[in-house]
Amino acid sequence: MELMRVGMNRVWHKRHYSAACASLRRGKAPIWGPGRVFERQFWQEKKAMGRARRSFKLRLSPAGLDVLIDSHCHLIRATRSLIAWGTTLHVAIEYLNSMPTDEIIDQLKGQQLSFLGGGAEHHVGASCQLWDIATSITERVQKDSPEARQPTLGRIYIVALLQITKADQTALLRAFDRALQSGARTPASRDTNDLAG
Repeated sequence: MELMRVGMNRVWHKRHYSAACASLRRGKAPIWGPGRVFERQFWQEKKAMGRARRSFKLRLSPAGLDVLIDSHCHLIRATRSLIAWGTTLHVAIEYLNSMPTDEIIDQLKGQQLSFLGGGAEHHVGASCQLWDIATSITERVQKDSPEARQPTLGRIYIVALLQITKADQTALLRAFDRALQSGARTPASRDTNDLAG
């Protein structure tokens, strides 16, 4: 990428180029000097990353499906927004990620988990960031409990969904905000071109 405009002083360029890179590493787009060259690309990549989505598979029993439905309805009431099913899973994972690891380990030992998993597959679409967060939770659990098997992502998803209806509303809304910032689908809003009725 051409970073230096014609006639730009090389010393000035080097100093401000370094500062621009430092701003990008901190997650901020520079708005001055040669950093402006990065700005459009920075936000395009950030926007594209937020839109990157994939399908997540939940293997649930009828009781497990009830947990998903209850969690989804609870989150709709808490946020007062019509949210996507994948957003519910994303918020659940964000909330679980905020819990201490020892509490997560205790939740994973719950007897009810074996009754909530099942053969029926349910697919929800969510941001790719969800997978990264869920995987980091399994790694935390493995690190703190090396004698136990690393939990599957399926078990992590179920444990996360179980927390939604028990969560403090303020903490749940913070998890909702984090999910939106990390790429969860925003609640639908009416467009001026929508047909009324």
